Formats: sequence, C-alpha cells, structure tokens
Amino acid sequence: MHAGFPGTARALREDGAGRQGRWAALGMLVLALWATWLIVARIGVWAVSDDARLERTGREHPVESPVLGEVVAVRVALGERVSAGQVLVELDAQRERRALDEAKARRAGLAEQLGALTGELSESHQALEAAKRGARDELSEVRERLAEATAAADLATADAARVRSLADQGIVGGAEVEAATAAAEQRRAARAALAQQLDRVEWERRAELDDREARLLEREREAARLRGEIDASAAAEQRLRREADRLELRAPIAGVVAQLSDRPPGSVVDEGELVATVLPEGSVRGVATFAPAEALGRIRPGQSARLRLKGFPWTRFGTIGARVVRVAAAPDGTGVRVELELTGNGGPPIEHGLPASVEVEVERTSPWRILLEAAGRRLASAPEPTAPLP
Repeated sequence: MHAGFPGTARALREDGAGRQGRWAALGMLVLALWATWLIVARIGVWAVSDDARLERTGREHPVESPVLGEVVAVRVALGERVSAGQVLVELDAQRERRALDEAKARRAGLAEQLGALTGELSESHQALEAAKRGARDELSEVRERLAEATAAADLATADAARVRSLADQGIVGGAEVEAATAAAEQRRAARAALAQQLDRVEWERRAELDDREARLLEREREAARLRGEIDASAAAEQRLRREADRLELRAPIAGVVAQLSDRPPGSVVDEGELVATVLPEGSVRGVATFAPAEALGRIRPGQSARLRLKGFPWTRFGTIGARVVRVAAAPDGTGVRVELELTGNGGPPIEHGLPASVEVEVERTSPWRILLEAAGRRLASAPEPTAPLP
C-alpha cells in the first residue's frame, strides 16, 4: 500500500509530526503561563481560627440574688428588651414589708405626739413671755411705790429734824416735835414694808418663772427625744425599704435579657446565684482566639477578614466581612485574642453568642513563594536519615 500511494504516506507522516509539534508548543505555552502565574500572581494568605464568636460591644451585666430567698414572680422573658431599673425577678419580701409598715406606723404615731407637744410648747413659750412681762410690770409698780415711799420718808425725816430744831429754839412746842417724829417713822415703816414687798415679789416671780422654764425645758427635751426617735424610725424605714428593694432584682442597664434563670415562682435561689444577664443595646463584633504562631507578628489592625457562622452553611448564607481592630499584645491561657469589626453581611443572622470561624488575610504573595515555603517546612519536618549499620 505504501508503494502504491507514496504521496499519501508522506503526507500522513508530515501531518503527524505537525500535530506533535503543535501539542508540544501548546504544552510549552501552558507551562510558561503557569510559571508566569506562579511568579507574578498574588494570592491571599489566611490565618484561620475555629474558636470565634459574635458578641455585643458592651459588657454583659449579670444580675445575682443578694440573699437566699424564694422566687415570687418572674417579670420578663428571655430575649426581652428591658429598660434600666426594670424589675426582672421578684423575691419574697413579706417580712421586710411588714417591718416597713410597722416602722411607718410607729413614725406616724411619734409624729402625731410631736405635733401635739409642739403646740403645747408654743403655748408654753407664749405663757412664759406673758409671765415675764407681768413680773416686770408688777416689779416696776412696786419699785415706783418704793421710790415714792422713800422720797416721802426722806421728806418726813427732814421735816422732823426741822421741827426739833425749831423746838430747840423755843419756837414750837413738844407736841409738834412728837407729831413730826411720828410721821417720819410712819413714812420709814411704809418704805421698809414696800422694800420687803419688792423682795418678796422678786423672789416669788423668779421662782414662778424658774418653774415655768424648768417645765418648758423638760417638754423641749421630750420633743427632742421624739425627734430623735422619728429620725431613727425614718432611718429604719430607709434601711427596710432598701432591703425590700434589694429583693426586686432589677436590670442594671437598658438592654436585652440574654440569660434568665429557670427558677419558677415558689422555688428558692441561693445567695449569689446568677438570676439573669442583661446585654446592652449596641453593635455586634467578632471575637476570635488564634494560636500564637498564627497571630503574633502576622495579624495586625486594619487587615481584612471574613467570618463563617457555624450552623449556617456559607454556600447558602454567605460570609460576613470584617476588619481587625484590636490584637492582644500577648497570649493568654487559650491563645491570642483578636477583635474584629463587622463590615458587611452576606445574609447570616447577626446575634450575640453565635459561634463562628474566622479567616484573616495576613499577606498577599506569589504562589511560587507559597510552594517554596511549604517545601521548606516539609524538609524541615522530615526525619534525618540514619547511617547504615556496618
């Protein structure tokens, strides 16, 4: 056949050699493109952590029971938004409220006594002032009469002396001397009586005023004692009110009830037992823990990242874009803490506490360098050859 068709055989040989050449050229082109891609292309190198979660930027606020007590009512539900000071769980406070009612009643009774006593004190002060004015007026009157009697006695004494002088001169008789002397003695006796009356009035009025002031001082002491008892009762009321209020476990901040104890009404909670947790309203961030070798010196603020929520397949829900904002300076007992700001959401729900995995792009480099570094790590981890036995 070859002898009969020499041209056809030659054409077939030339065509086969041409196809081999074209395939070889295509292979060289692909190899050249692949080598170029290995050297020129830039791909991301990612640090990966499966220990990540979403959490609110604010700190959790736990609410603990201050005492051992019985649950009376649960006023909120899990996930409910609450305002600051809103009652979450109410414990039994009947004893404290009974004591508070008794303290209020006692203080009301003391206040009533003090009010009546205050009225008496006001009247007593007015009566004392009136008695002082009366004593001053009476003493003033007696002193005026004493002054008049003293003047009259002095005048009568002087007149008696003048009459005796005239009698010595023989101008008047003894009867006039006796009359003048008797009148002077009478005037002096009247003055002495008024002086005694003044002393007696001063003593009596002083004793009366002292007695009034003593009784008034005693009533003022009673009023002071009542005021002290009222103040003590008010302080006891405040203390009992605080104790009763402590048994109304309230939200420390406005936010969302993230945890709630399953203690139903009638059950008992221990002192210090966690009853609820309130999360503040705010944005949600990502928090991840990386191995020190993955994070230290590689992860820095500003690097881009992405989160995949566990339980929400990323092929369906997508990933959440993020950016590194803080990196711990040193590892703790579990690793290096990295905080991320969420920059985009491809569809997964954003809820506090959702577990996730995080990928942080630590650098962009060529595939060739990645291959070389992988080969170097493989060679470094390969066991050293052992020498053959002689």
